[in-house]
Amino acid sequence: MRVLCVFALLFPFVAQRVIAQAPPSSDSEAAVGSSDASAPDRADRDPEATLVSGDHVDLDVLSKLAEKQKLMELDKEMLPADAEADFKRFATKYRNAMYSGAANKADEDFIRRGIRYRVLNLSLRKHRDNLKAVKDRLDRDLNVAGQLINQAAAFKKHREFVLEEVVRNCEALLDNNFIVRFYAVMILTELELVPGQAGQEPEPYPGPYQRLLKVLEDPDGFIELRLQALRGLKRYLQYDKTDARIQMEIAAGVVNELDRLGRLPEKRQSVTGVTWYQVALCKCLAQLKTPREFGGQRRAIAVESLQRALADRKRHWLVRSAAAYSLGRVAMDAQIRPDPIAVSIAELCHEMTVAVNAAVKQAREDKPPGGMPAFWKKAFFEIYLAFHHRDQSELERKHGLLNRTPSAKVQAAYGKVLPVVQQVLSHDPPVTEEVTKALTEALKALDEWLQQNRVGDIPRLNSRRVNTAARPR
Repeated sequence: MRVLCVFALLFPFVAQRVIAQAPPSSDSEAAVGSSDASAPDRADRDPEATLVSGDHVDLDVLSKLAEKQKLMELDKEMLPADAEADFKRFATKYRNAMYSGAANKADEDFIRRGIRYRVLNLSLRKHRDNLKAVKDRLDRDLNVAGQLINQAAAFKKHREFVLEEVVRNCEALLDNNFIVRFYAVMILTELELVPGQAGQEPEPYPGPYQRLLKVLEDPDGFIELRLQALRGLKRYLQYDKTDARIQMEIAAGVVNELDRLGRLPEKRQSVTGVTWYQVALCKCLAQLKTPREFGGQRRAIAVESLQRALADRKRHWLVRSAAAYSLGRVAMDAQIRPDPIAVSIAELCHEMTVAVNAAVKQAREDKPPGGMPAFWKKAFFEIYLAFHHRDQSELERKHGLLNRTPSAKVQAAYGKVLPVVQQVLSHDPPVTEEVTKALTEALKALDEWLQQNRVGDIPRLNSRRVNTAARPR
């Protein structure tokens, strides 16, 4: 009873934030098999919205909630009582220096003091119910930093100085209560060296990436903080000009975390938060643009980790299908053979079809007859997207195995997978006997093809961590 009371106290604080960070669902999937697709209902939206896994309450999650409650009681106010009055005395000079750049040491001091006040305001008890407003004031200041500087190099230098002060003060907030920590991580994920302009994407500030990796790798960290940190790390991989060595360092951290979760017991794999966190990790690796390590064995660590996740029968179907989706997008070089990957994805589709057939049979026996669980549509759509682009933008980026290397085996695998995917996506409840028959026929054709083309088991999960010790400075 006590732990359930803890959950009741914490849910308003944590669930809203976690739900906000749920991995994006496919927005369209209706016309599978055509170049454009349209989307099903979103399935299993809420990453830790429930504590129930199957028929049992997950005690590990309840334990984490109890830890959050304890962390909520941590209360470190990091500004003196007269901080606001002191800020008002130099606020105009601070704003002028933010707009125009620091002309001298005095201006630099005004910026340091102003940023410190803005960031550490998040720690004050009086703002606890409205931290968003505190963050918004900081965001407004950062948006105008350097606005009156016309020379590009000077503009970047000024913003680097300002943003480094933000990072330094946010690090101090990471030794505070859970909500303050969450806001500090959120700020770190959103910092932009060059804000976006019309037709131009923003350039993320790389300063905090190592701090975000530490949040991701913290063995005692909370999944909400890790998801938020992952959002920032994904931004670096999405940005086309991120240094390749930084990309690989981020990928190594994500791979280690995805492999760590793969070693969890099977009962932990079905906890909703763990499932969606793994989906987010897979989708992050999909953005990687550098195929191999720069030293050592020069392994394709992201591809290897995604293959392990795809083949791991302990993991949830949504995780395994997200791994398939990401294998259609992650960077590959000529040494990585796509044919075994395509066959492995077809094997996963076969396993999923057997499972969904069982779900459909159960749904038909329900009174009144129901439909298949909603997450199946998302999972099968991810299988489709492993081979196919979602839209014109993805086609131009050569997303999907068909657009990368249309070998005969890749095309054949897609040809056997597509009828199954179409059957799953094109029917809503109640599921009729005709649907079951069509799905069974598609499964039979896929099974016959796999008998001739199986690639065998992917090597079991390697417990060795990817080396992230030698981080570039």
